[in-house]
Amino acid sequence: MFQAFFKTCLATSFLTGYVLALPLSLPGTMQAVWSLNDGETQCFTAHAAPTSDCRALLENPPAPDWTNVARAGAPPLFKLFCSGSCCLFTDTQNAPADDLVRAGNTLLGCAQPANGRVNGVTKTDAAGVCLADETGGDFCLLHLQ
Repeated sequence: MFQAFFKTCLATSFLTGYVLALPLSLPGTMQAVWSLNDGETQCFTAHAAPTSDCRALLENPPAPDWTNVARAGAPPLFKLFCSGSCCLFTDTQNAPADDLVRAGNTLLGCAQPANGRVNGVTKTDAAGVCLADETGGDFCLLHLQ
């Protein structure tokens, strides 16, 4: 009897470990969340942009646009540049664009090969950076706080 109990406990612990290793799915939001190993980067499925658009954006970024796109009364948010439907957002005006592009390249690690989309948020010494689709501003602002 003890042996059967022990086997059941062991099987349950393995199953629990497997389930806890999966991306977190938040009920009602249909969003998965996971982190990269750098400790600063979170990845999301909501407002994910096509990975190909994001690669093109980061390979040849246009001149930065430092217009604050946040709603009135909200902390600042800058939609620095876009390509296709991928945009790089930051919460800090006039941060070095090269640093932001490097952070964007880190966020490509959030790419989901199964659907060819990417969304993530990371922090650098200079700023918070978010890579998302063109409608992801409010989402980015929420996760950059």
